Amino acid sequence: MKNRSFRIIVLIICISGLILSSCIQINSHKSDDTTAAEEETSAPQTETDYDYDIVENDFMKEQRYYLNSLGNADFSGSTVLIATPTPSLIDEESALPAMSKEIEYRKRDLKNKFNVELASKTVDPDTLYTSVYNACLANDYFADLLMIPQYYIIQYVTDGILFNMNSLPFTDFGSGYNIETGTEAAQALSSAWAVASWTTLDPGGLPAVFFNKELAAECGLEDPYKLVKDGKWTWDAFFEYCSALNELNAKRADEGLPAVRSYGSQNTAVVLSDIIYFSEGNRFITAGLGNYPTVAVDPAAASHTADTLQRLFNDDNKETNSIGAIGEFASGNSLFLIDRLETMKTISTSDAVWGILPMPKRDADQAKYVSLAPSDTLFFAIPSNCTGSEKVSRTMSCLNVLSLGYCVDAYLTDSMYYYLRDNESISSVEKICYGVTYDMAYTAGAYDPAIPNSTYFAVRNVYENNHDLQFYTDAYSYAASAALTRLFP
Repeated sequence: MKNRSFRIIVLIICISGLILSSCIQINSHKSDDTTAAEEETSAPQTETDYDYDIVENDFMKEQRYYLNSLGNADFSGSTVLIATPTPSLIDEESALPAMSKEIEYRKRDLKNKFNVELASKTVDPDTLYTSVYNACLANDYFADLLMIPQYYIIQYVTDGILFNMNSLPFTDFGSGYNIETGTEAAQALSSAWAVASWTTLDPGGLPAVFFNKELAAECGLEDPYKLVKDGKWTWDAFFEYCSALNELNAKRADEGLPAVRSYGSQNTAVVLSDIIYFSEGNRFITAGLGNYPTVAVDPAAASHTADTLQRLFNDDNKETNSIGAIGEFASGNSLFLIDRLETMKTISTSDAVWGILPMPKRDADQAKYVSLAPSDTLFFAIPSNCTGSEKVSRTMSCLNVLSLGYCVDAYLTDSMYYYLRDNESISSVEKICYGVTYDMAYTAGAYDPAIPNSTYFAVRNVYENNHDLQFYTDAYSYAASAALTRLFP
């Protein structure tokens, strides 16, 4: 996106206003001043009082373009009901202040565009599945839109209770308001079972590297924030810091001080290996509408990842117990902590002076920092007995357009006000959010053992059992691709 630095400055100004006035003042999608460009949009304009003048940015221009592409319709004030296990993404009463305002504006703009009211109900994942299954079996109404965890999609598909969204009108999954990998993760050939978007994303689940700023300074290396800004925050840079910390520990021992940990992480057996694999720009499965789903694990390209995993897990100065890792870091006894962004809530009042970095890249030439979405991240889907496909399609697309840019900005604003401790963290968290990537392996892994055996199990076994990645890809890739084609005909 353009105008990154400008929007970060605006966020900082917003936070300053929060502190001075003790109230949240959030950007709206539209300015009070009606410009000629705004008159061209098909969305009806209404008079609304805002807290302060809004400087139009690139998201407003993109929104007008994409909203126009959705055409015009009037659904007479009817309701679209969304069933979700995470109400804070869709219900303003459940969200933090900035996100709450963003949801409120989004509902207003949806109503202005299509005269649709948005409602939601909170249902845990298991109850959601059971309710949808029973409703489809009896041809009863349960909800118009579903927000289901990625790992659960396969159960819905195999039971035949999801609508194939490939036949939806007014839905362009290849459009720029969608997340490319968020469509590929649940779509292939002529089947589109679900889609992840900026509306369904909870950034708190994305991986991050928390770092102790005081210990980092003592290591005497280039500032981590500058490395991130220059695109040089790589795994080699991470390990340089770990080596410098070992030297620092020798000095601490001479001074009678206890040693500090190089890093801690939430789980080295399952989660961390996958996060690192993707942070280096790798994929498990490539797919997308019109494309065959294909296992994309390249043993040669992934060999660097295998080396990274070995270097990381062979570090005797690590802490791999989740509770212990967070405790060590919070008390100032660990240089790095690799965990979800939501961990900032736990350590926000800790003694440690900390900051946030994205997951390191493979090398400086890698295009961007990559954040693997967890398998419990939510996707939009539609029950198979849907009867109002046009209204549901326009509503889902409109929500995704209106969420473009602004939901991430709202998350940044709330995080800065409640949790973050320095301005540089805003830029890091933004890079983490816009580096999000999804993969079909976590959608379809439960369908056939060959799928995980050729993807995430293969990577995890590289260090767990010292196996060769080539062995798994040769043994299971063909069977996995065949199983995926059956799942996505």
